[in-house]
Amino acid sequence: MKLKVNNRILAVVAVIALIAVALLVRGSMAGNGDGEAPPKAPLDAAAVKACDDFASGYPKAKSQAARLRLADVVLQSTMDTENDPVADRASELGQNADDDKQWRAHASALTEACKSSGWTR
Repeated sequence: MKLKVNNRILAVVAVIALIAVALLVRGSMAGNGDGEAPPKAPLDAAAVKACDDFASGYPKAKSQAARLRLADVVLQSTMDTENDPVADRASELGQNADDDKQWRAHASALTEACKSSGWTR
């Protein structure tokens, strides 16, 4: 059996090999390879205040107006934080204060962001 290899086949194989190498390099750069979680966002005083404010006000925020007031308080508390996950979740709170299901989803996301950063209560 004689195998004839022409330049076109070699070019296709080379391109596929380059794509495979690029994907492997990209995958190794995306994670640190040892299964460790990414570093936590800083739990600074502003993030703690936002998490505390939300936790204390959430049980009382039953109406749309109360939810909006709580979202404003929490958002104000995040103004000086360097904790992007907490700040981002806090900014999402007021967007759907009129929808109970969405409000609960954003509340859970904020609580999770707080806990992931090391906040305990």
